[in-house]
Amino acid sequence: MILPFPSSDKNLIAEISNKDEEFPALLKRLRLSENQIVGMWQEHTDHVRWAGKKDRGVRFTDTDGLIAAEKGVFLSVRVDDCVPVLYFDPQTKVVAASHCGWRGIMNGLAKKIVEEMACEGIDTKDLLIVFGPAARVCCYEVGEALANDFKKEFGISVVEKRNGKFFLNLQLCLQVQLESTGVSQKNIFDSQICTIHNSDKWNSFRADNKKGNKVINNVALIGYLG
Repeated sequence: MILPFPSSDKNLIAEISNKDEEFPALLKRLRLSENQIVGMWQEHTDHVRWAGKKDRGVRFTDTDGLIAAEKGVFLSVRVDDCVPVLYFDPQTKVVAASHCGWRGIMNGLAKKIVEEMACEGIDTKDLLIVFGPAARVCCYEVGEALANDFKKEFGISVVEKRNGKFFLNLQLCLQVQLESTGVSQKNIFDSQICTIHNSDKWNSFRADNKKGNKVINNVALIGYLG
């Protein structure tokens, strides 16, 4: 699936695999190979790395965010229900990817990516950001204590209470966090797809585990051809 970057730049690749087209098939269609991609062994950290051509084919440990300034470097992020966040600066062609579950969001991972890019002279108001398919507030149930922590950090609107249960809006939390760095609301785009609600098409840890199915990651990919 092509992710909805509002950019007419044909050299930008931003896609995500699902149950209909798993990652190897996506790479084949894009005429890419694993040795062109930089990945992460994601551990719900707030750790960010810059990646270059020398890192292609590597999967970094203890990392949940990647940034690449060189063309021809493709970054991948593997998700089941966490939010894959992809970043693109149309001026410098720098790309980034992050794995944002509730821990990463609470620890400010998306904010750290933007701040790291800003340190390199990128104007945050130019950044284009997309949230890929992930758990959404319609289905993402959390405990009351965690819900209260998020309300304190991001405001009461990020949690919905229905039938005595609490549901967290990860995407709204990310929007609040990103806007605090100077990212324009009009430049943040959301796929609007819930992996739990649409587990027939998207891999979902919560939904697939309940069905006794093996969980396979959805894999988001971003890079700039060069």
